Amino acid sequence: KKKDWDIIRNSFQELGYEIHFRILDAADYGVPQHRERLIMVGVKNNYVDFKFPRPIYGPDSLSKQSYVTAGDAIKDIDDPNEEVPEYGGKYGKLIEEVPPGMNYLHFTEKMGHPEPKFAWRSRFSNFLYKADPSNPIKTLVASQGRYGGPFHWKGRKFSINELKRLQSFPDAYHIEGSWNHASKQIGNSVPPKLAEAIAQSIMHQLFDSNKFKNIDLLNKDDHLSFDKRKGEKAKRTRKKTKENAGVEQLNLFNMNDVSDPFDNVKHSFNLEWYYSTVRKQTNQYLQSNYGHFNVIGTLNNGIYELQVKKNKSQDVSLILNLDFHKPIAKKFVKIKCTLSSDTLWDVPIAWDAINYAIKETTSYDSIEPLYGHFTEPYPMFDLSIETNGIYEKDMAEFLQKISNFSNLKKLHPVNEIRKIFGTNNHLDVIKKLLMHGFDIRVHQTNKTIPLDFYKCCYPFTTSLDSLKFIKWIDIENQRKVN
Repeated sequence: KKKDWDIIRNSFQELGYEIHFRILDAADYGVPQHRERLIMVGVKNNYVDFKFPRPIYGPDSLSKQSYVTAGDAIKDIDDPNEEVPEYGGKYGKLIEEVPPGMNYLHFTEKMGHPEPKFAWRSRFSNFLYKADPSNPIKTLVASQGRYGGPFHWKGRKFSINELKRLQSFPDAYHIEGSWNHASKQIGNSVPPKLAEAIAQSIMHQLFDSNKFKNIDLLNKDDHLSFDKRKGEKAKRTRKKTKENAGVEQLNLFNMNDVSDPFDNVKHSFNLEWYYSTVRKQTNQYLQSNYGHFNVIGTLNNGIYELQVKKNKSQDVSLILNLDFHKPIAKKFVKIKCTLSSDTLWDVPIAWDAINYAIKETTSYDSIEPLYGHFTEPYPMFDLSIETNGIYEKDMAEFLQKISNFSNLKKLHPVNEIRKIFGTNNHLDVIKKLLMHGFDIRVHQTNKTIPLDFYKCCYPFTTSLDSLKFIKWIDIENQRKVN
């Protein structure tokens, strides 16, 4: 933001330094990785009009020398006869199917996958990302996670020696620690070849070093093409998604087919669920301290109707209506889930039923991929909630609030929680919402959120396993509480 940038520049100017800055791509300087970073060089008293080094590789270089590719970088340490075992885990099999250079978007409807697993823009770009040996890799991040790339084109994680090459470290450079610790150090580092190019330009201009007098420098008005390259890549992706969309439109609106697209789509189930707590199912009736729920689902004519009843309750406490923007897996366009219970705090069970129905009849594993990641949601449905006006009017108001997706994009003052739930202790309410599976964040769980604000990330509840990374920090004692 301009305001933040002005603070940075003014702070350095007060110390007598003028900041020269430019965004550079590490691939332009021999790193087998597209890694764009803002580089700043401070010159005291501004006695030199500093210029950044001209790219050595790629279309902006004078020689037009090709980029160093991932395959080039590791070819002499890559075993062509290596046998790679299955990666394992929830998405292990998917890694095998991802084409080199692609990520989870390969498994989306927009990219034409016959059994989509994810919605468009529902994950971070490194999720299931597999490197292409004929190109530089995408930015190497510090914390990859189990299913975060880059994956080797053979379908495995890169070794530390390979990651060093992809970050342009010398082979002799030793990085201490386990794979996780070492890969984090590599991902957090500045690629040595990029640092070298900048250091040489500094030596030449600021220290009058003749050793680097022949280095090519960028003029202030020289434009680099990586923004244009990213735009062209986005255009190619959009073109492919439009082509797939065109095929889909032809299939959906074939003039020779006048039948109802949902004529032959029928499904039903009748389940007994037992819960020891509101977020923990058990197989045994004797351990169902929290409650026994009968869950009935019927799919007919594109409408999925779900009935969730607690302990044979007949009182309808709420109805969740999900109206999808287009047919999901050509099975349904609406889900209506009715919860019969004596408390609105049982809404997580209704979402459990919705997740089960989606997983039972489509290739998606829950509602989450049909909404998208909270940082950049791409919801494929609208949500409306009906309550009976009898049970917990405070909870009813909260549920209505988060069913409006625009409320999930911004921070809200914690006074809202106090007002809605009629309490001065909003933290107890936040903890209760967390234990019921709401991904709601405050300063005590995420330091980037201001002290007197909160953010609810999703309109639905999730499993406690999904929230296990959230740790509560006691502000007074600065200690973590599970």
